[in-house]
Amino acid sequence: MTWTRRHLLLVAASSAVAGTVPWRAQARPSAGESSGLPVTPLQLLAAPVFNDQVLFALGGASSQTAEVGEVLRIAQVIRARSGNPSDPPTAAFDALVEAFGSAGDRLEQLAEQASAHPVTARHRWFRAATCAAQQLFFVLGSGDGAREEALFASAQRRWLQAIRLLEPRVERFVVASRFGELPVTFFPAPGGSGARPTVLISEGSDGQNVETMQFGVTAALARGYNVVLFEGPGQMSLLFQRQIPFTPDCRAA
Repeated sequence: MTWTRRHLLLVAASSAVAGTVPWRAQARPSAGESSGLPVTPLQLLAAPVFNDQVLFALGGASSQTAEVGEVLRIAQVIRARSGNPSDPPTAAFDALVEAFGSAGDRLEQLAEQASAHPVTARHRWFRAATCAAQQLFFVLGSGDGAREEALFASAQRRWLQAIRLLEPRVERFVVASRFGELPVTFFPAPGGSGARPTVLISEGSDGQNVETMQFGVTAALARGYNVVLFEGPGQMSLLFQRQIPFTPDCRAA
C-alpha cells in the first residue's frame, strides 16, 4: 500500500477521534438527572474524521467563533455533495473543503459590509476564520493540497481582523528565541487596571489561533484573567510560513 498524505491525515485524525472516546464514555448523566438515556455523540456525518471536526467547529459557538445554524447548514451541504460516506474518498474531502470555503467567503464579505458595527464585524470575522481553519485541517486529503499555505494565511488574516475589534485592544509583538521571533498576542482582561492574573496559552499541533478562543481565551477573559497567546515551533506561522518544525524541548521556545 502506498501511503499518501490523505492516508496520513486519516490515520492522524482517527487517532484524535479515538483519543476522545474515554472522555465521551465518562460524560454520563448524574444520578439526579431526569433522563435515563445513554449519552452518545451527535452524528452529523458518517465519517468519524469529518464528524469529529464538525462537532469541534460547532463547539466554537460558545466563544462566538461559530454559529450553530451555520455549522449545521455546512454539514447538510457536505452530506448532500459528498454522499456522506463513512470512508471518505478524495471527492468527499473536496466537498467538505468547498462547503467550508463558500461559507467562509460569504462571512468575510458580510464582515466587510459591517465595518460600521464592530461587534457584528468581529463575530463574522471569527466565524470566517473558523471556516478557513476547517478547510486547512482537511485540505491535504483533497485534490488540491497545494492550497495549504494559502488557507493558513486566510485563517490567520481573518482571525487578526477579528481580534483587532476586541475591547480592550489586544497587543501583538514578538519574542526572541533560538527558533527566531515567536509571535505573541496579549489579551488584556476587560475592566479594571493594574496587575492581573495571567494565563499563558499555546495552540495545539494542528489547530489555528481562532480555535484558542474556545480553548480558553474567551473563558479566561470573562473571569478577569489576562491572556498571553504565543506561537511556538511547529505551529501556525512558524510551520506554514517559516517551515520550523516541532521541538522535543518545548521549554526552550
